[in-house]
Amino acid sequence: MTPRVLQPEELRHYWPEIEYGLTEVLRKTPSAKWIPEDVYAAILYKKAVCVMGMVNEDLHGFFVGKPHENGIFVWAVYSEGNLDEGVQHLVNYAKATNCKHISFQTDRKGWNKVAKKYGFQPNVWRMEI
Repeated sequence: MTPRVLQPEELRHYWPEIEYGLTEVLRKTPSAKWIPEDVYAAILYKKAVCVMGMVNEDLHGFFVGKPHENGIFVWAVYSEGNLDEGVQHLVNYAKATNCKHISFQTDRKGWNKVAKKYGFQPNVWRMEI
């Protein structure tokens, strides 16, 4: 996968695929307090960034993040493939934008094991970089 930052003017083009991924995230996280349209508005008005994982011109995953306390708070992650590769793209993006940490919050039990594998620490999962 090749990472590519989604520009707000491209959002409409990629929205059906991004909305599908966000809907899948929400399906697995019923306690979430957001809807896909919140993400759309945040990307459109540059309050959040979406980095897409592309294979040729096909979208295979993405993450959406917002600036937060000298770092990036990851709002949502969707991947059709290799999560390891996606996490590396997230770390590379964070470093390139001078973030000091990556954080996310979830009540999904499976992330307890997965997040620790990547060096995150519990409560609000946070990774120092």
